[in-house]
Amino acid sequence: MKKISKRKVASGNKNKLKAFAITSMFTVLLYILLFAVSGFICYKTDIPTDKYYIIMLIISGISALAGGFRNARVNKEKGLINGIIGSVPVILITITAGLLFNNGIPGIYMLLPIAVSLISGAISGTVAINMRR
Repeated sequence: MKKISKRKVASGNKNKLKAFAITSMFTVLLYILLFAVSGFICYKTDIPTDKYYIIMLIISGISALAGGFRNARVNKEKGLINGIIGSVPVILITITAGLLFNNGIPGIYMLLPIAVSLISGAISGTVAINMRR
């Protein structure tokens, strides 16, 4: 069995952490951009306010897909776990926004976007690993 030095292990973990940080920034920027564009479209076209929740679910899913795909693609292993980890920034933003707009009371409407983000991240991570370059 080949021994791996502690420096190589530390270097590998540092690279994964750096990749996660870059993926998180990418995911958050995509999330904000999609919300800005959809907000502008909703404002200009007078979409009914009951459709905003559906739009938020779609944006959460797309952002988690992108984050999970990128995180799993960079790490090249454990697609399901890395996909879920890549969707964590979307989940944190969803929880934060839900608590801010509900006066600190977690509502039932927070659970569905979190579930959509987790499932989207897991699926995209699995797809990213199984794709050939």
